[in-house]
Amino acid sequence: MQHPRIIRLGVDFGTTRTIVAALDHGNTPVIGFDTGDGDVVDAWPTLAATDGATWVFGPQAARRLHEPGWQGLRSFKRLLSGPEATADRVVPLGDHPTVGVLLTRFLAALREDLLTRSNLPGAAPDARLQVLAAVPAAASSTQRFLTMDAFRAAGFEVLGVRNEPTAAGVEYGRRHARTLNSKRERVLVYDLGGGTFDATVVHVGALPQAGDPRVQAHAGLEDLGGEDLDRALLDLALRALLRPEAALGALPAADRVRLLEHARQAKEAISPATRAVTVEVGAQLSEEGRAALGLDAEAVARVAVADFDQAVRPLVERSLALVDALLGGGGLDGAGVAGVYVVGGASSLPAVARHLREAFGRRVHRSPYPSAATAIGLAAALDDEGLGAPPLATPFGVFRERSEGRGVSFDLIFDPTAPLRDGEVVRRYRPAHNVGWFRFAACAEVDALGNPVGDLTPRGELRVPFDPRLRGAPVDAVPVARLSGARPLIEERYAWDADAGRVRVRFADLDSGWSTEHELALG
Repeated sequence: MQHPRIIRLGVDFGTTRTIVAALDHGNTPVIGFDTGDGDVVDAWPTLAATDGATWVFGPQAARRLHEPGWQGLRSFKRLLSGPEATADRVVPLGDHPTVGVLLTRFLAALREDLLTRSNLPGAAPDARLQVLAAVPAAASSTQRFLTMDAFRAAGFEVLGVRNEPTAAGVEYGRRHARTLNSKRERVLVYDLGGGTFDATVVHVGALPQAGDPRVQAHAGLEDLGGEDLDRALLDLALRALLRPEAALGALPAADRVRLLEHARQAKEAISPATRAVTVEVGAQLSEEGRAALGLDAEAVARVAVADFDQAVRPLVERSLALVDALLGGGGLDGAGVAGVYVVGGASSLPAVARHLREAFGRRVHRSPYPSAATAIGLAAALDDEGLGAPPLATPFGVFRERSEGRGVSFDLIFDPTAPLRDGEVVRRYRPAHNVGWFRFAACAEVDALGNPVGDLTPRGELRVPFDPRLRGAPVDAVPVARLSGARPLIEERYAWDADAGRVRVRFADLDSGWSTEHELALG
């Protein structure tokens, strides 16, 4: 019997685009997608579109934006961040799915296109797609959990979740290992992405130990990214047509999305030799939108690159001020930084490169694939058989719901830095749901509040019947619902078996005496 082929992927779910790189016999090619009109692109747009009842994603969503009755949703990754990023946060479009449901639908569509409309080596309908996914360095427990859970629900096998800058650090270590030495073991990852800016000091290590990156310091701006550069270009185009940016508020939502997408494409076409950018405003507008702005379908604006550079300079200067604060004002040498690694789709803009060169000189290294650096680094990390850390060398815990299901927290069960009393850890509570759904994970480290802040690796999943009426039969397909009536007193008891490299967990109903035991392999 022939077993399905296993394909390992690094997936960077970005604000404006999603990039996938594969591990193929030691190489890490970026996967291209068939757009349906004869073109192949190396990014899957992070776009969703709905006509009120049906949702489509990626290239299909980009096409539907030009059809009447369809609304688009850009940058929905931002819905996963901030204090409102809960598991039941509702998306105000279409059938009003939760953020988790929308992300699962998006990733399921991505998986379908990977298997049927891409150049993925060895793709077949029954292939097992194993992924290492990326999240921002400042991602909350909820964002890490929702990301990992959505990939799993979409049909991927999740090998782990890594911080985006550590993935970029892997690529830096492979390409610029000679810049690292005992005095300069760190790299500053400058990541100007589609929706946010992140500056991260990553410890890579001096040769020959390079290759195990870890975040040491991080700072970010939630309101600075490629979208802001897109808006700056669109503002200049509208002003050239004697239409202020404020007029965007009078446009239908689909028109605004199309204009910003077109501005992004025009911006990304700028090269060091470009002197002016053409923005085809009228062609992106519906009849209603053209009437609102008083434009015809042929309305075109030409924006001088010099004017655009002047408009974005304050934005880049904000990013450099944050970098200076992150380095403590002592520059690269003061922080033991070997170089600045420039990644993120928006960082490919020539104006950004010029400003960085002015600040850091020849220590600036731009990734040859700035948009794909994170995905390539993730795929490269999959080539390391040490992906699964030694058992209990890192913190181990379980994701739990909090605030009656409105959020997710990480319950640290085993901490390798703390002594283990009596060899067991016990939890007791009266559950709120009929079925307990436990997602166990190991992480690189936890912060002062117990939240995972480093790489995250799934370590098993269990469903346990808390409702006595469900016991004695499988509950994998039973919907999780609020538990009505009396709630049993549940005890969880965790024991670490060092010889077997496993965690034994026992769930018991202390009211009735019922119990069940399971083992989780950590190696």
